[in-house]
Amino acid sequence: MRHMYQFQLMLLGIVLMFSSCGGQSEKRVIEDERLASYMLAGIYTLTGYEGEVEGVTGLFESNLPDTLASDFLSQMQEGYTDLLIFPFKEGTPKSSILRELKNSWGINNKEELLATLEELKNGLHQARFEKCLQAVKENGGDNADINAIDCAKYGIDKEDVAFVIKNFDKISATGIKAWDYARYANNVNMAQGAGLLTDVECDELMKSLLATARASYSDWKTYFSDFDMGRRFWGGDESNAEMFSRNAALLGSDNAYLIYKYIPLQVTE
Repeated sequence: MRHMYQFQLMLLGIVLMFSSCGGQSEKRVIEDERLASYMLAGIYTLTGYEGEVEGVTGLFESNLPDTLASDFLSQMQEGYTDLLIFPFKEGTPKSSILRELKNSWGINNKEELLATLEELKNGLHQARFEKCLQAVKENGGDNADINAIDCAKYGIDKEDVAFVIKNFDKISATGIKAWDYARYANNVNMAQGAGLLTDVECDELMKSLLATARASYSDWKTYFSDFDMGRRFWGGDESNAEMFSRNAALLGSDNAYLIYKYIPLQVTE
């Protein structure tokens, strides 16, 4: 994905260079429900541009240095809309996206895509995580002895239980739901790029996902923390594990050059 976006990111930098001017903005919250929904996939989308999300924030910081400029928020909104909504632009081979969907998910058509999305929305990995958490809670919590837990009784793997014990004091009440939600959103983006879904269909799916995410999460920090917990619980692609952890921490931060600072996960009054 990184190489696909280098040219687009360069163009975005050119656009931003002509945007900043003086003055102050009183409004520090952006109201954009559509963009908010696609922000659910940001851990994947923004990672795809530079590898490290810090590279994307650096681009905005270089070209929009004055966070109180009168047009700062509008330029942030415009720039991140271009980056986050339908990131697979013209010129991206549909065949390569379809191949990725097939290899990673076993998705060959729209019907299989929608079935997978429904599984993710309902918590594809959450159920297994909750079984492990239940087993650990019933056997001493963070002091649980993994050798004393009957994994067969709970229908779980010893490796997964060991992870939960190790991270017991860091697990949130929502578990790892964000891990599944972010992958749902990323698959919607890929399906749009592959031509499996129309833009309108994507918007409707993402609108529904946003409502689901809001039912569990009050802020982006917890959302991305749970994403990172879920990805590490999954345990695959270990070579990129630290990078995703860094990116999740940054996206959940108060960085002034991230759109997440200005579009809260929950609607403000």
